[in-house]
Amino acid sequence: MASRKLLTTRVSQIGSPIRDILKPAKALEKTGMKMRYFNIGDPNKFDFDTPLHLRDALKREIDRKVGHYSDSEGKEPLRKKIAEIEGEKAGVSISPESIVVTVGLSEALLFLSASLLEAGDEILLPSPVYPPYSDYSRLFGGVPVTYSCVEEADWAPDVSDIERKITLKTKAICVINPNNPTGAVYPEKTVREIIALGAKRGVPVIVDEIYDRLIFGGGRHHSAGNLAGKNPVIVLNGFSKNFLAPGWRVGYIYFHNPGKDENISELEEGVKKLSRLRLSASTPLQRALVSARDDSEHFKELVEKLEKRSEIAHSILLETPGITAVKPKGAFYIFPKVDLSLGGWKSDLDFVLAQMKETGNVFVNGDGFLSPGHFRSVILAPENEIEDAFESLKKYMEKFG
Repeated sequence: MASRKLLTTRVSQIGSPIRDILKPAKALEKTGMKMRYFNIGDPNKFDFDTPLHLRDALKREIDRKVGHYSDSEGKEPLRKKIAEIEGEKAGVSISPESIVVTVGLSEALLFLSASLLEAGDEILLPSPVYPPYSDYSRLFGGVPVTYSCVEEADWAPDVSDIERKITLKTKAICVINPNNPTGAVYPEKTVREIIALGAKRGVPVIVDEIYDRLIFGGGRHHSAGNLAGKNPVIVLNGFSKNFLAPGWRVGYIYFHNPGKDENISELEEGVKKLSRLRLSASTPLQRALVSARDDSEHFKELVEKLEKRSEIAHSILLETPGITAVKPKGAFYIFPKVDLSLGGWKSDLDFVLAQMKETGNVFVNGDGFLSPGHFRSVILAPENEIEDAFESLKKYMEKFG
């Protein structure tokens, strides 16, 4: 009997550069080489941990009879808590009924992509972009179209480029603020202009704000909900980053639709249908997260540590031949540019692999973020580890220039 092809084309064309880089890294580790894993934005892999009050809350919930399914859209107490958090941040009323609790922000993005995109539909994404945005788009037959974020302007989006690229096929404009992979935090004017442009052209604006508490230098994050006015926005967030609970996998999406736009309402119902299809997110974790509180001391300490680490990485990169880097203003990443001609590397992946073999530094190639000639590193490790890693990269690059 002839063999039958099983894997679909839509799955064969996606990948995860952030995790795919682990295969060569683990191979090197097996030879006895010490590796520094700076590829995944998981703070708890380093010297961070989920706040004690949340861990204690989860322990209490595990001892209760909570092994049942939750409401598909999320436990009502947690949705009320999220409405309180987001409403206070945005300065507007957020209805718990407009919120869907998901298995991490990634599931929210999956639900949105499935609800929005037909074959051939276009979705506007920032370049560089967090890979699931482009891959989920392709998975559902969509066409990712990137708009420029200007490196020389602290990676701020070029709003005029967004406008030029809106077509009759455009189904949404995506914004990631604070940004992964660049660490950019967008100016108020830029966010406001993108939302107004979306409303003017009848294109929904989706805003990922999962790093919104991680802002450096006394800066401020400008909430899409706060700037939207009467215009609709769709906001994605979660507990992984701000509350240091990445493995808990609890995210959410809310639909801010003050004008009751019929298309946005239909999209919201589509996302809720998909939530019902997969039953629910974890019940004990949702119950525990109702205890999440706006602990200013937690955020202050977290931001201070991240900012110091970003400064160390950035200062060493400034002295490194063949590399330039914009100083991050938030989140926990840095996205340097590398002169590939310096070492004769054919691609940023070749560069990432070549330096890995000598330094043990596991970075992610920029092409995976649709921005060739760059690489991404987390800035989560303790200060001495950050210094060791970037000094070893500097020493490696000094051989070429």
